[in-house]
Parts: sequence; C-alpha cells; structure tokens
Amino acid sequence: MLAILALKLENLFDPNADASDLPVLGIRVGDEAEKLRGLLIESGEPNGKGIVHGTGGPWRELADGSREKLSIDEVIDLVTTDSGRLWCDGVVFNVKDTRVTGIALRGHQLESLGVDTESEVFVRFGEPSHYESQYGSSSSYYPSRDLRIVFDLRANHLDAVLIGPFDLPALSRSEFRFGGRATATLVEIRQHVTHEGLLEGLPTHEMNEKGIANSKTNAEKEYGMAVEVIEPAETPIPYDGDRPYPFGTPAKLPSVECVGRFFRSQFARDKTKDFSQLVVVWYQEDFAFPIAPEIIKKFEALRWDALATDGDW
Repeated sequence: MLAILALKLENLFDPNADASDLPVLGIRVGDEAEKLRGLLIESGEPNGKGIVHGTGGPWRELADGSREKLSIDEVIDLVTTDSGRLWCDGVVFNVKDTRVTGIALRGHQLESLGVDTESEVFVRFGEPSHYESQYGSSSSYYPSRDLRIVFDLRANHLDAVLIGPFDLPALSRSEFRFGGRATATLVEIRQHVTHEGLLEGLPTHEMNEKGIANSKTNAEKEYGMAVEVIEPAETPIPYDGDRPYPFGTPAKLPSVECVGRFFRSQFARDKTKDFSQLVVVWYQEDFAFPIAPEIIKKFEALRWDALATDGDW
C-alpha cells in the first residue's frame, strides 16, 4: 500500500495563484510525468489500487485482475508513454503525452482545508465565475486559476479539488442561468399575442395589470406551483382626444406573452427531492426563439434556490 504523504497547499486559497503555483506532493500541472518516479519511490511500490485508469497492455491486465502488481518502472513507463491516471494517497495525477495535465485532491487530503459547507467554498475560494449543480453535486469554476471545486450537496462535504486547465461547460440553446448559481433547462414554452382579445379601442395600464395578474393565476392553476412574473415595461400610447381616454391610461405591453417552465435535475431546497422546477411569465416583442437578451439577464435575478418548487419522480 502507498504510505501517507504530507500534503502542503500553501497557495490554494490565494486568488492570484494558478495551477503553476499549486504543487501537490511536489508535482505541478505541466511537469514531466517522469517526476512521478521519485514520488512513487518515496511512497512505496504501487499496487493495483494505485492505478486508476489506463488503456491497453499492462493497464488492461491490471484492471481485469490478471496482474496483481506493477513495478515502479512499469508504472513510469506507462504514464510517460500512455494516457492514464495515477492515484497516490488521495491525489490523482492525470497524465497525457508525457506530462501531468491535471491533479485531483480527494478523500482525506481534503480534510485539512477546513471547508465543511458549500457556503465555505465561496468564502475560502471566492465567488466562482461559473457554477452548476445537478444530481446532488455542485461544481464551482475558477478558470483564471485553473481550479474547479466539487461539493457533494447530499452528503454535505467537499468531494474534490481539481487543478489544471478545463473547458467551461457550454450552455445549450435551451439552458439558462438563474440567481443562486443555478442553470436550468427550458422544457416547455407557450406564447401568444399579448393583446390578442382586444378587438377595438386601446390597451390601458389598468387592462394590462389585470391581464398580467390573470396570466399568473392561470399558470399557477395549470402547473400547480408558484409562478414568477418578470414585470414588463409599458409603452404609453398617445391619445389626442378632447377628453381623457374613458377606459384608463392608454399603454401597451410588449407584443408577445411567454410562459416558460424551467427544469433542473437537482433539488432547490429539499435534499430528499430529485428535481426542481420554476414557471416564469415574461413579455417580449417577438416570438421566441430567441428569448430577448434583456429577459435572459432578468432570469439571472430570479433566485432558483428561493423560488423553484422541488419534486420527486
């Protein structure tokens, strides 16, 4: 078995430190994989539990159990000539094309970091530039630092610290970011002309208020959950009559009313639930898609963790 090695991460919480400033067991991202030889010699001869993944040859023999042990030289030969992962005392080294391309801290190596809740992730590491959570796990991304933090939301503990370059997950055309660091998928949208039923006369502020309230109530009844309305901007309509318009203050809403149902495969508040949903009513000038940029911006002001409804399968 591998001996326990002391781990020092002096710069992990430094907001100006990147992967090159974060040596783990003396190894940095970008180092030649050959440097792992000294680490392995120090920690003892690796066995099957020391190798996590690889392709071909001895990797496969190790995985299927036909070889119980590889020598240190065999390990080095593998990781310097093939893509693979080496697990050493709670640290995983990713190797590709003879270089260390990423380092992951897991297990007992995380205990000394003093991060016991997800909120402490944001306190210790800072506000992430990108955040996503699903299937009971969250990832906080710090691309300028080549750092990603994974937190187990169900078990409420730090799951992994990943060091090394990565690509931010791209949003699909139907994915949108909400407040509370949530990304949700638009799974249903209904649209109609806002003033469709107005056969004559002008829309008014009073009529608009009533119509918005009715749309919210109807959506709540249909979906059986709370509904959020993004308040639309009204445009005054000039009226040149000799007297004030008799039915209220002329004003119109954006041309299209939209009702969208957003879904996440992640609870909002209740950890025993499987997913969460949020229904939103908004108004824009044209039929989606696309959704108007100013509306997308307003989605980010809606805190998913406070407004969404949890559910289970």
